[in-house]
Amino acid sequence: MVGTSYKRPSKINVVSVLVILVLLAGLYSLIQFGPPYWRKWKVKEILSSSASQAYKLRRQPSDEVLQKIKDDAVREIHAAGVDDPSVRITVDVNMQQATVTAEYRERINHPLVKKTTTLTFRPHSTAKGGALEE
Repeated sequence: MVGTSYKRPSKINVVSVLVILVLLAGLYSLIQFGPPYWRKWKVKEILSSSASQAYKLRRQPSDEVLQKIKDDAVREIHAAGVDDPSVRITVDVNMQQATVTAEYRERINHPLVKKTTTLTFRPHSTAKGGALEE
């Protein structure tokens, strides 16, 4: 290989710039979208507890008791950091299972482009025969 010279790439090139941009985009996504998904996980825990409670009462599910389960779930969801004032909770109970579903929205503000993203979450939990299903 006489006469062949190899030009060493510079430290800053197109590939390194692209890698840095991808890392920054990932970090931005984690910072902006991570907390709402973390809260969704916390909401699923709350719904699991509510579904277990509703399943225990499946033999005589009075409207007052079901409303208390809904009210308690909404209070706990707000305490977990969900700011949506219109959180909706549905409780479906029959002899085989109890399902509790929440629906709420989270707004994400993007400061540099002055845009907003609205995420709609519908987590649910089902209790049947003493077991929980997510």
